[in-house]
Amino acid sequence: MAACRRVCCLGARGARRGPARAIALRRGALRGLRGHAGAIAAYTACEIAVPFVLIAVGERYISSSLAAILVATMPLQLALLALWLSPAHRPTGLRVVGLAIGLGGVVALLGVDVGGGPNELLGAVLVLVATLDTPLPR
Repeated sequence: MAACRRVCCLGARGARRGPARAIALRRGALRGLRGHAGAIAAYTACEIAVPFVLIAVGERYISSSLAAILVATMPLQLALLALWLSPAHRPTGLRVVGLAIGLGGVVALLGVDVGGGPNELLGAVLVLVATLDTPLPR
């Protein structure tokens, strides 16, 4: 567990960069992860590879501004999931208003560019699925 804490601290500073990775390897901070290569690969696929591929494919069919707006709905999706998964952590009315204002700000900055093409719904669904992947509990 201590190795995991050290890796998390290094990750926040950029362990993916060469010098930080070399220091972590030299200090043995990554030693505790040796037997977990499969789990690390699966986690990486779920958290990084799948969502970003879905967003990239989705943006072939919708505008980048619409994709950004759909990605910005993630906090609202998380608030809705909290109602179902953790009733003790229900968002208060003021927080829901704050979430709505935040989403409205994103929409105001980016504008909504909806062309109504036949593949636009597919692109929007792909981006929303990628966005839904982020708040799901693991």
